[in-house]
Amino acid sequence: MEYENSDNSYHGYIRLATQDDVPVLQDIYAYYVDNTVVSFEYEAPDEEEFRRRFLYFSSLCPYLVYCENGKIRGYAYAHPAFERAAYAWCAESTVYVARESKGRGIGGALYRALTKMLAYQGYRIVYAVIVAENEESCAFHRKNGFQLRAMFKNAGFKFNRWLDVAWYELILGDFPTEIQRPIPFTDVPLETSRKICDEASRL
Repeated sequence: MEYENSDNSYHGYIRLATQDDVPVLQDIYAYYVDNTVVSFEYEAPDEEEFRRRFLYFSSLCPYLVYCENGKIRGYAYAHPAFERAAYAWCAESTVYVARESKGRGIGGALYRALTKMLAYQGYRIVYAVIVAENEESCAFHRKNGFQLRAMFKNAGFKFNRWLDVAWYELILGDFPTEIQRPIPFTDVPLETSRKICDEASRL
């Protein structure tokens, strides 16, 4: 369900992404695939494939967009980091901001909402996998509470060169020995999502 923030004192707001957003999100992502090593994909997914991924990821974890004056300026989402049952409390995060809107705090606002929602679901750890030469993203994650946990040398190959990969980690909660599995995002009350989005929207 799409909604706008009721506070008219600022133009930007975060909301849940919808299927109608897919063409814009796919376009934002395609730039990073085609022109940078930020994404390790060689070819940008077409709209049909991007929609398939969106439907899968958004059923499990938050998928958010930042809007300003009626336009999407960035998006963030998460998904389970691993498949095995014992990893159920680990998520992996992703954020992309339209290149003309970078440096304005949009990514940070999206991450504030994303991590709060993941904590509400019951996740305990969020990982971010980043190409190491992308110091802008590494610094962004450090600023938002992530800590570098591992560096993998020459883990990727794109644009005819080998690339190191950094793993960053954010702890969301404690680690009790009796714990329920995270709930699917579809079980998070809409009012809870709205409140978290509204609180995180202010830049």
